[in-house]
Amino acid sequence: MTPPRNVWFCSLLLLSLSLSGCSTPPEEPESPPPNREESAPPPSTGSSDAAPLSEASELPPPPPAPPPPPVPPPLPAPAAPAEAPKKETDAEEAPAHPMLGKLVAVNLKEKFVVIHFPQSIPPLQTELTVFRDREAVGTVRITKPINPPNATADIVSGSLRRGDYVR
Repeated sequence: MTPPRNVWFCSLLLLSLSLSGCSTPPEEPESPPPNREESAPPPSTGSSDAAPLSEASELPPPPPAPPPPPVPPPLPAPAAPAEAPKKETDAEEAPAHPMLGKLVAVNLKEKFVVIHFPQSIPPLQTELTVFRDREAVGTVRITKPINPPNATADIVSGSLRRGDYVR
């Protein structure tokens, strides 16, 4: 009775794997660096009555460590621009700085809005001016609940719409 084909195949595979490991020459270990004692003696200094050097003094001293790189001086902090007092009117023009958040929901009946803040949410009770097309249209005050990146705010004044932005 002959064994099944898969037994022959497995046996042949195991045999070839075991032989392939033996067919490569073994790696030779790296040779250690030559020993100073086996090398030629150091040249004489011309004085025959000099005392023999000890093994420790035969090695040259290690080179000195390089000095650390110089540390550049810190950059000066930019000066804060002087700000003019803000007007509290609804016709206020939008300042040059970018938007802080965008109104994503407005509930005029309950007088609150939901604002999406892509970077950071201002602290509670902070009053923000609402703008539409670079013109101030109202004011809101940050209240609870806050679920980052969104926060709710009470409408303090103005006629607000979804898509307006706050600063």
